[in-house]
Amino acid sequence: MHVTTLNPGKPSHPPHNHPQEELVLVKEGTLESSINGQKDRIGAGSLLFFAAHDVHNVTNIGETPATYYVINFYTAATATVRDQPAADWAPSGMLRSSVVHWEALDAKPNAVGVRRSYVNSPTLTFANLEIHASTVNPGAPASAAHRHPWLELVIIRDGSLEVSLDGRKQTAGPGSIVYMAPNALQSTRNPGTVPTTYVVFAVSSAATGKASDN
Repeated sequence: MHVTTLNPGKPSHPPHNHPQEELVLVKEGTLESSINGQKDRIGAGSLLFFAAHDVHNVTNIGETPATYYVINFYTAATATVRDQPAADWAPSGMLRSSVVHWEALDAKPNAVGVRRSYVNSPTLTFANLEIHASTVNPGAPASAAHRHPWLELVIIRDGSLEVSLDGRKQTAGPGSIVYMAPNALQSTRNPGTVPTTYVVFAVSSAATGKASDN
């Protein structure tokens, strides 16, 4: 995982491909994505998913710097995926390379705020990939203490989030990243006086087991 800031007019790199499936979350600015030659304009909060070996890059087409997070998860399936663009052969039901615009997400109210769903699907190298954005009201608990067998990565967009992991509490602010290992005992809440918005990446592989006390 890394964070990149592109100056106006600059591309991330020439169009390329690789076996690992890649995720890009835009923090700020305006990007043009290119996936197998198809281009799209995306802004803050939007998500890109690049399936295995699909040819891709991004370019800053705005007038100010653009910053985005790049995330790669590797599983045992990554090493065995076909050396051919996923768009040419991926079976039905597997997530294809995607552009998910923030403004197109359906904001569904819940007891503590609002939830927006990006994707929830198996992919060529993940047993399942589920991504959502939660907005939590001031002082509200985002989740009670629980554990699960898949790993989670959390990126805080704005506000602050108090995170308890195996009994240790920390508070993180905008731009911070939280990694939650499988079966960690976790809970979260908004300790601030303004709403908190964060994006959760939940990833399962063929090796993901059942919930455990360990």
